[in-house]
Amino acid sequence: MVHGHEREATEAPGPDTVQHILRRTSYDEAREHEAELIATIILEWASVLDRVAPPPAAQPDLRRVQTALGDRRGWL
Repeated sequence: MVHGHEREATEAPGPDTVQHILRRTSYDEAREHEAELIATIILEWASVLDRVAPPPAAQPDLRRVQTALGDRRGWL
């Protein structure tokens, strides 16, 4: 119940669906796989660049990007 309103069962995925999505390691479509691969490559390069870039405190925009990207471990 949120703010006095009951939620319809169809509004949110069930726990089994959420677990399945979070544990996906294979992708049905080539485009989906390619998108994940590109994202992983970008994040890996970001972690390499962290080692040679100035500290984030010196660049507020860089800090915001790093915060948005979060964890840099690959998804594949």
